[in-house]
Order: sequence, then structure tokens, then C-alpha cells
Amino acid sequence: MAALAAVLAAVLAGFALKQLAELRSALGRSASPSPLTATFVDAQNERLLRIENALAASRVMLDRVEGRLSERASPPKEPSPPPRQETSERVASPPSVAPPPRQAAPASTPPPLPPEPRPDDEEVTIDADELIENYRTLIAQPRKTEINRWIETAGGQGCELDEDGSFQTVARDDAPLLILVPLTDRLAVVVPSARLVLDFATSFADSLALRPALRQSFELDADGSGMLRLIEPAIAVRTERTWRIKMPGRLAGLAS
Repeated sequence: MAALAAVLAAVLAGFALKQLAELRSALGRSASPSPLTATFVDAQNERLLRIENALAASRVMLDRVEGRLSERASPPKEPSPPPRQETSERVASPPSVAPPPRQAAPASTPPPLPPEPRPDDEEVTIDADELIENYRTLIAQPRKTEINRWIETAGGQGCELDEDGSFQTVARDDAPLLILVPLTDRLAVVVPSARLVLDFATSFADSLALRPALRQSFELDADGSGMLRLIEPAIAVRTERTWRIKMPGRLAGLAS
């Protein structure tokens, strides 16, 4: 219906324009119009005015119809979202927790270096503890043959201590009182000989008799038992040409 009204309005407007143009042309051709003609002209002018008003109304209607048609043809606009209202209250964010301070990694400590080997701290090729323990067992029930076999197996040799602290080798036939047993090329232990062990109760139980014979090679404990016991062997180290006392040993069993 709206489209049809628009077409009709357009046709009427065109027809009115055509009539208006013809009337104006006819009036223009009248050079000296008569009174009748003037009356006719006034009537025609009034008619023209009505036609022009109708034509203006038709144009207004035509514009409205065209506006409605264009609104129907164009897609509907999406409603714009309502303006976002900011809330006065803000959600309180959780308090930020500062990370713990980074601790510097402890500086790696290099492992301690092993001590430099000394001439008297060389690796012991013989199990010294087992060797001395076997000796203690033998002298608890002394037998000359077994003690001498232990000395030969351990590679011991007879010796005596001089006043300058050096050991001098003594042949076994000379019945030495001390036996030096090498553990390495530069380290040795010193223990009482078979003679000293066997003759202890009869000849050496008194410290006055034993001390001059042993000099500074052993410390003597007088416990009154009368049975010789090895507490600690003496330690000897080898110098350029001889063995020298490094640490005295300790004997027990003296009567006084």
C-alpha cells in the first residue's frame, strides 16, 4: 500500500506540474488581457496556488513513504549495550606476598687434600695390628721356638739401642734383647726378643736391671705381676744409613 501511494503521488505531482506549466505559458501569451481575462487569470492563479500546495503535500507524503521503505529494506540495528556502570566498591585484591629472599648457595668447599706422605708414613705392607696381636699371644705363654718362628716369618732382626738413639744390628747368636721388624722400607716396630721374654721373671723383672739394657726404647710399668706384657711396641724410622728411635714403646709386668 505504501508503495502504491508513492506511485500515485508521483503521477499526480507530474500531472500537476504539467498543468502548471501550460497555464503559465498561456498567461504569458496574453498581451493585454480583458477584465474577463483578468478574472480568469486570477482564478487560474488561485488554482495554480492550490495545485502547488497539493504538489508540496504530495512531495512531503512521497518523502515519508520513501523513508519508511528505506527503513524496511535496511537490516535492523542491534541495540547498543547499556553503558557500563562502574561500581564504587572495588573487590579487594588479596595482599601480595613477597617471595622469600633468595639465599645464595653456599660456596662449595673443595675436599681437603690428603696430607703429603712423609718418609715414616709410607703405606704399611704388613698388617701391623695383627702382627703385634699375634706376638702378644705368644709371649703370654712363652715358648722360644714359637717366638723365633714368629721373628723369622716377620723378617725381624736382632738389635740394640745406642746412646745417640740409633739401632745397631746384633746377630741372633749374640742373644739380643730387642727385635726390629720392618713394616716398610722406612718404618719398623721394635719388640722384646725371645731371650728377654723367657728370662724376664728370673733376670729382668727388676726395672733397675732392665732399664740399662733397654735404654730409652721402652717405658716400664711396675705392676708386680712378674709376667712381661707388651702394651705398645716401639717405633723406629730409617735414616740414610741406620734405624733411629722415633717413639718409645711400653712394657708392663715389672715387680718394682
